[in-house]
Amino acid sequence: MAKYKYKNENVLKEFVGRFLKALAKRKGKQVAKVLAADPKVRSIVKKGDDLANDLIKHIKQQRKNDPEYDIDMDVIRDLSKL
Repeated sequence: MAKYKYKNENVLKEFVGRFLKALAKRKGKQVAKVLAADPKVRSIVKKGDDLANDLIKHIKQQRKNDPEYDIDMDVIRDLSKL
């Protein structure tokens, strides 16, 4: 987990309190809003989305270039449906 340095501990306590309270009440949208307000979390989510897009692009390219890879990916897809 990321290490944050806050000079004002009340801000940290308020953030964690709101986060846990929303999580305990199963308010997913409120939790998402709290997390989306944090710039560090936003950057981590953006990096994750970029990596996922790069992975999908790489797999599509490999399927076009390598017929054996394409067959293997079809087998994996079929197995995951079971």
